[in-house]
Amino acid sequence: MREWRTIYLKRSSWKKHRERLAFEQKNKSEEWGLRCLKKKLQASEHTLAEERRKWRVTCERDNKQMFVARTEIINLKACDEDLKKSESDYKDKYEEAKSHRERVEILQVSALFQFL
Repeated sequence: MREWRTIYLKRSSWKKHRERLAFEQKNKSEEWGLRCLKKKLQASEHTLAEERRKWRVTCERDNKQMFVARTEIINLKACDEDLKKSESDYKDKYEEAKSHRERVEILQVSALFQFL
């Protein structure tokens, strides 16, 4: 009788031991899952931070290029306005010189006819 009792006690202790091992295994797998998810989260955060840094650097570079281009466009527009203004001034001076030359030619021709 004693043997059966000890066998039963051993069997129940083994059963409790197996249940405790299963419980611990389940807890360990949950902990490992949490660790894995935390590592993935940290890796994602690190990647996101790196991408943001690269994006900021790219934006700063693009902003500098755009500022230089905008400044150049403004300068070219100012030069274009100056050229248009000087072109109109030169056209006026050309027209004035042309009319002056025509008057001089007319005077020279009339002077020639006076001598004849």
